Amino acid sequence: MNHAIIIEGYGTGSDYQCANEIVAERLTEILGEEVHYGCAHIGEPKIEDTIAEVAEEGPDAVVVVPMYFAESGYTVGNTFKRFNADPSTRRGRMELGGKQVETYVAKVFTSFPEMHDFFTKKAEQYAPDKSKVGFIMVGHGSRTGENSSVVEGFGDRLRSLGYDVVCCSNEFAKVTVEDALKELASRKGEVVVIPMFISPNHHYREEVSVKLGLSKDMSSGTVSVDGKDVKVMMTEEIGISDGVTPIILKSIRESGFL
Repeated sequence: MNHAIIIEGYGTGSDYQCANEIVAERLTEILGEEVHYGCAHIGEPKIEDTIAEVAEEGPDAVVVVPMYFAESGYTVGNTFKRFNADPSTRRGRMELGGKQVETYVAKVFTSFPEMHDFFTKKAEQYAPDKSKVGFIMVGHGSRTGENSSVVEGFGDRLRSLGYDVVCCSNEFAKVTVEDALKELASRKGEVVVIPMFISPNHHYREEVSVKLGLSKDMSSGTVSVDGKDVKVMMTEEIGISDGVTPIILKSIRESGFL
């Protein structure tokens, strides 16, 4: 079946390369076909322009990859609606370029069990000695709590493996970045920060870094917490990590169109 693949994400500020573009480039190389991408809110190209571009190719089916941290009201109310797909089956049909095409909205990559392996490998990489290193898993935060609950789920899994993990949010949540750092600093000399963000953005690289006691766009350093020197290292956003590419590819193949 002649198909097209579209990466759809929220987007990010102009100072940073969007995960939509990064993931599309990687998948294009792996699959040997162009993978399109578009931004639903911030940045270019707009998702509407990407859909128009894909329409000119005349595909019989479209696979949409939602590059969001969690499947939420935003995805259901926007992505599924945009591609006329049923949230229960993830499938639908829409008019594209003057003809009816099949559509499939893939699962968000964080919903796959393989993500637990992803975080376990990251923890093993940065904390070969669990007694010395603690982890902060920081999410964007949400007024409804959906974001925080997903972050906590991954945190619980690492805790079950013996890692010291504190989950927090940049905004909209009770546990702040400063709270998380203070708690871990009371028992660890090194702290690794895992950003539960999709794209590089000012929230993480400019706001969270400062809340950790670092300068803007500074990813590591020694900070003072209640008079104690603590080494802090910020890892890259999960959406641009090579480790999630196979998971995203799996989500695409579940469509059955390729």
